[in-house]
Amino acid sequence: MFRHLLSILLFWGLISTPTFGQSPSEPEIEIVTQERIQGTITQLAYSPDGQLIASGSEGENSIKIWDVTSGKIIGKLEGHRNQTTALIFSEDGKKLMSAAPDNCVMYWDLIKWKLIDSLTMTESALTICAGPEKSGTFLTGHKDGSIFKWAPENFHQPTLIYAHDHAIDKLDCYQQIMASGDAAGNLKIFDLQTNEILIEKSIYSGRIMGINFYHKGTGLLTAGQNGKIHLWNRNDLSESKHFDASNLALTAYDANVSKERFVIAAQNCDVKVYDLSGALLYAFKSKTGETEDSEPVKALKISPDGSAMASSGFQRSPVRKAKEDKNVIRIWDLK
Repeated sequence: MFRHLLSILLFWGLISTPTFGQSPSEPEIEIVTQERIQGTITQLAYSPDGQLIASGSEGENSIKIWDVTSGKIIGKLEGHRNQTTALIFSEDGKKLMSAAPDNCVMYWDLIKWKLIDSLTMTESALTICAGPEKSGTFLTGHKDGSIFKWAPENFHQPTLIYAHDHAIDKLDCYQQIMASGDAAGNLKIFDLQTNEILIEKSIYSGRIMGINFYHKGTGLLTAGQNGKIHLWNRNDLSESKHFDASNLALTAYDANVSKERFVIAAQNCDVKVYDLSGALLYAFKSKTGETEDSEPVKALKISPDGSAMASSGFQRSPVRKAKEDKNVIRIWDLK
């Protein structure tokens, strides 16, 4: 299950000229490719201290754990029978929860590098978020629309909270308030303490790509697959701001609301970083050297301190006959 790798290949490059608020420059990117990654990377998660990245890809069942500072893969978690659909580190960064289409939810120990526990559900979990702060719990949203609350000490008895009529795309939690969004664009706000739905609303005609509480839980940031971004008042879901982040369908999204920024990727490989006022901070294409990626970015994650961003990518060999094209993780400098 665990393999320590002795070799490391780090590549440094520049991307095409991005647009920064008032001061254009070219942030460096670090391309981490120590061993061949099978299939496009679709899942990325930072540890709370920003020192580790967990990744999952379309062509592999294993989860890889990377050390950000050294660039080394420090371990593999092998147990799922399908590609990973969701990943999240525990609050202390010592454990990790994962899900896959095999309907299994797994809980891993990253100190002893072993599986702590697993449970096979009726339907696969598509998204995972942390429960109320310092509770040590997790929330999972599933393909059949169900949402469960998990306590690690009672892993085999997750609590069904409630269900949507459609698959759950995204979840977020602030204190005892949870927000859930589904594949049909429906948003629900739920009180975990009183076990009641506080308000619900249809906000998009398609998938909800992102949900994040901000401003101490008083606001809610949402991203639709259609590229539309909305900022809502959490209490009544009245709209405070909206804008188009992209004219094309989104392929990935992430936010770090404590740093008041979010990032989107679109079908044309554009990657854009905004602040919560809607101001564009960065705009660039995913690109290495002279060759642009042919695959859209499918995974994005801003570091906990907001200074960097990890993304999926595709590195083409400069010598076509060499057939050395590689799926890679890129670390973008956002300082």
